[in-house]
Amino acid sequence: MNIVFAAGNDSELMGNDESSIPEVISVGATNKDNLRASYSNFGPELDVMAPGGFFLGISTLDPMGSAGVASLDANYLLYNDANAFAGTSATAAIVSGVIALLLEINPNLSSSEVSELLHNSADKIGTLDYDLDGRNDYYGYGKVNVSKAINAI
Repeated sequence: MNIVFAAGNDSELMGNDESSIPEVISVGATNKDNLRASYSNFGPELDVMAPGGFFLGISTLDPMGSAGVASLDANYLLYNDANAFAGTSATAAIVSGVIALLLEINPNLSSSEVSELLHNSADKIGTLDYDLDGRNDYYGYGKVNVSKAINAI
């Protein structure tokens, strides 16, 4: 079983939390320019990135949840912040969805195989160099690419 952890939104070095457990997949956030979101935490524990800046995260047409269906009026959606979900919590949800899709395609994948697929299929983004293993402390292995991960199965 894969465990996904949000890197955090404090723009600080990660560590001394669940992200330091080797089996945990730690996820940071990118902005609209495919760079690390200014608030996204970083460090040697970071595995991958996903879109999570305030430009794009997870959106819902039902921001009220069980309280009822929200209005689809553009002004309601624009001025009621509950319709968007951003930050590293949103990126962790995105990567969890990617993992679910990979396991739907091949339920026999081990946790380490899923992690390896995510790492090896991630797009290298940003302006920093990646080490010989293909990672750096600000982007992990890069931005998750579900299409590449699926094709690698």
